[in-house]
Amino acid sequence: MMPGIDGFEVIRRLRANPETADIRIVILSALNSNEDMAILDAEMNNAKLREEAQRLKAQNEITTLLGFLVMFAIAFVSILFSQARLRENLDQMREKNRKILVARQAYRQALDAKEAENSLKTKILQNRKSNSFQL
Repeated sequence: MMPGIDGFEVIRRLRANPETADIRIVILSALNSNEDMAILDAEMNNAKLREEAQRLKAQNEITTLLGFLVMFAIAFVSILFSQARLRENLDQMREKNRKILVARQAYRQALDAKEAENSLKTKILQNRKSNSFQL
């Protein structure tokens, strides 16, 4: 609620000023807009003001509906982009994990091969030592 002036008076003043007569007005109200328009309509005595009130009522309803649709569309697109980024990040992390696993497997195979080589060398050395003692 605005002290000393209501929203309808603000609209009247904006429409009366040639510089602001054509601007779009978005109305946010804590009151029920249909009841407000009925009160305004009852206060108006001439047909021109009633027509303007009906035009403003329709414009307000359309603007409100479009505002909600725009907010919904923005939220929906934002969610889609967030999901796409999350999927992309998840795919990147999966690819990194796959590469890490491949590298670990290659390292493990190389380590196992080196251990087998060392074990074979140890056996060969032990055989040489035992053969040299027998001579």
